[in-house]
Amino acid sequence: MYKKIICTALLCVLIGLSGCSKAEEVSKSPEASTMETIIEEISIKDNLNKEEKEEAFVETEADGEGILEEEKELKHESMQASTILEDENAVYLCGRQHILKWNKNDQTTDIIWMTDKEKIEETTYAYRYSNGILLEDKIYFIESWLKDPANPLASENLYALSVVNTDGSSYQEIEQISNTNHLLLLDGILYFDYDVNSGALEGYVTDPMGNLMVESGKVTTEPANVPEECTVLSYYNNGVRQLTAVESAYRFGYYLLFDEDYNVCKVDQNTGSKEKLPEEIKSDSLVSWNTTSFLFRDYTENILYLVDNYTWETNLLLNQASDVSVIGMNEEYVYWMRYNTGDDYRQYIFERIQIQTCTVEELFAIDAFVGMPDASPEYLMNISVLNDYLYYVGAQDYKYYPMRRNVSMPGAEEVIGEAFFDSGISEIGTITSYKEVIYSENYPDSRLGEIDLEWLVVDSKFAGAAKINAVLEEKQQENISYERDAAKEMEEWAPDGPQSSLSSRVSPIYYFNELFISFTQQEYDYAGGAHGMPYWIPYTFNLETGDQLGLQDIVANSEEELKEIVKAEFTEMYNVEPGMYWNDAIDIVYESTTFESNFYLSEEGLVIYYGPYDLASYAAGFQEIVVPYDKLNLYIPLGE
Repeated sequence: MYKKIICTALLCVLIGLSGCSKAEEVSKSPEASTMETIIEEISIKDNLNKEEKEEAFVETEADGEGILEEEKELKHESMQASTILEDENAVYLCGRQHILKWNKNDQTTDIIWMTDKEKIEETTYAYRYSNGILLEDKIYFIESWLKDPANPLASENLYALSVVNTDGSSYQEIEQISNTNHLLLLDGILYFDYDVNSGALEGYVTDPMGNLMVESGKVTTEPANVPEECTVLSYYNNGVRQLTAVESAYRFGYYLLFDEDYNVCKVDQNTGSKEKLPEEIKSDSLVSWNTTSFLFRDYTENILYLVDNYTWETNLLLNQASDVSVIGMNEEYVYWMRYNTGDDYRQYIFERIQIQTCTVEELFAIDAFVGMPDASPEYLMNISVLNDYLYYVGAQDYKYYPMRRNVSMPGAEEVIGEAFFDSGISEIGTITSYKEVIYSENYPDSRLGEIDLEWLVVDSKFAGAAKINAVLEEKQQENISYERDAAKEMEEWAPDGPQSSLSSRVSPIYYFNELFISFTQQEYDYAGGAHGMPYWIPYTFNLETGDQLGLQDIVANSEEELKEIVKAEFTEMYNVEPGMYWNDAIDIVYESTTFESNFYLSEEGLVIYYGPYDLASYAAGFQEIVVPYDKLNLYIPLGE
């Protein structure tokens, strides 16, 4: 099927000197023996017909993994890496900087691993593009960190294959790696690296206890007879990854590749001969699969369709699929999320479709998260279905939590861990919102503009609340008037002309010490063209008096001293990657720093910020210069 580069001595050691004739005896773990049996008895020689193959499989997970009927009582771990892992005792969430364990019995939460390679940052992407594999009582995962955490925009990302026990003990960095898309368990081998040129996968053999046989050396599994003009397929399902030739042959008995004309092909692993799939199947449209079918998306026609992976018969699954984000599939259902919006609402709707009948069933809907950044649950966590539960991110009290719902009882929502992101708003007050769609007078069905605003309402427990709220309310009323006027200017291009829009969101609370609060109002103004312009409106208030503070109320240094201090901090940033900034950026910072500069307070220091185009390109975004409080003379105590 494919060649394994592995020494005879290693095989003999693993088999315990009892005989070295079968490669499947390398590991007696359930996963290894099961997969080898599948290969021998089901796939590669095509000795069974399609019906017999289907009957031989029992579905265990939503990502399409199967086991033989007579072995289904055995414990089977994830073969594909996933953010969500589960055993009989706990659910594990693999994050970029930590792994969270949610105990099923008492519903308590433990952090069983936390990085020590860089400072832990609160991030709304804590569980995005993260993954791990649960093998016996060990979690193997891809750890990532910044080579230079102080300069995240310029720093290189580093990666390692690491392991930790499910009780939080025995963490170990096994090996630094360069690839993050191929954490995969096949045939008792944990693969973690992929060679683009040869198509080979590299990894380590596992023993029956779930350990990697690192000292014995790497195993390289390389496909044979791959046509030079063919390459692997990428697909998007909770992150972009590749269906390598090795994995394809293992799961389906042939290579699923695409050729130089971007035609999807079935390639015989023994002869290298290829067979083109139906012409509507394009190389960039693979979404998922189960044991009998591939799921493809036709982006031109906006449809989802199934392709039988034995007969290549194509069947329409869903029309009008442009707003569907597929989560996963098993033998019975395809799960997805779609975004639904109207003039005064935004919702994320989770649904599934029964494959045999093409019947769509809504599971549940959640409102878009008011007062929270990066509000789509799809971009916050790798949404997945595992053992009848759908895992996703939800919001409560302006905090993000990992959550799950049983797909058979989707109304019962469970929070399965502590908040991994806290906006800080719940300590201060609430968020209110305003939406308005402005229509053409001459063409009543034509939109000219849209207003979508959120702003902070400070709780009355703070003495200065009324004064602060009046300031924030006045600003948003100005925004409403501004956008109504801007929309009217679009009338001359109606009904097919551009549409203007204005949105405004509250940032997380950057600083709060019971007396002072600091945040920004983050606005986006679009009036046609390639993109709009983002703006941050800074607010720092005294919660007791309600007064808004400027730099002159906080910094006791002279303006000239402030210029020199800010210039020195930015020069360090500039020297890390000077090509990122305009050539005269240091001079711009020095000349423009005054007591009128845009700023906010943070736990780390005073932040002077610049918008797109000020110091660098639009794509570089906002530039923030952090000045530690101990480098300033201050009128008020900060950072304590």
